[in-house]
Amino acid sequence: MTTNDFQQKHDDLEEPVTAGLLLDFANDILLPSIGDLIRTENKTMEHRLKSYIDDKLADYTSDIFKRLEKHNIKEKEFKTKIVEIMRRNNLASGEELSFLEGLIQGSY
Repeated sequence: MTTNDFQQKHDDLEEPVTAGLLLDFANDILLPSIGDLIRTENKTMEHRLKSYIDDKLADYTSDIFKRLEKHNIKEKEFKTKIVEIMRRNNLASGEELSFLEGLIQGSY
């Protein structure tokens, strides 16, 4: 910094602050900086929101598959029990029972 530059800055500090000077500062420095800050914050918020949604979707998907698996297990147990009752009470032929057992095993 030269002596002239230093003197110019010193002289600038001695000038009164006017509305025009404040408007220039706001337009040239303050507003662009605030705009940059908002754009950066929006990107950060979008990333956090996307991560949150992805996590929730993964949790819900996992929960759905767990429920389906539990439902399938209960359904298979029910069908197996029906075939067992039919066998014990001679309600179907051996061939029919084998067919039903094959359907139960083939569907899971």
